[in-house]
Amino acid sequence: MHESQALEIMEEIYPKLDLTKVAANLHPVDHGTKYLVMCPKCHKKEAFLSKENPAIRCNRTTHCGYHSTLWEYYRHEHSLDAEHMLREFANMANHPLPESF
Repeated sequence: MHESQALEIMEEIYPKLDLTKVAANLHPVDHGTKYLVMCPKCHKKEAFLSKENPAIRCNRTTHCGYHSTLWEYYRHEHSLDAEHMLREFANMANHPLPESF
């Protein structure tokens, strides 16, 4: 699978994910267009997970500045390679992968 095909699939999967389950260990609290979460780096409840563009960003920019996509955060936390990460997110979103995958 080419990287461009994987990115296209991720764009289809992201809107279907229940972000509160994917980021449950960050204790998300609904905050309108985003979730207030515990920062994976400084562990302060001052980070945000965007609902529209799943990225985690710590609001403590001068003290922490953590920033990551949800994809990269989850891959790191669960020690997954790109293929297994895509399969796991597809499964969580109940999204079928192409047979060529």
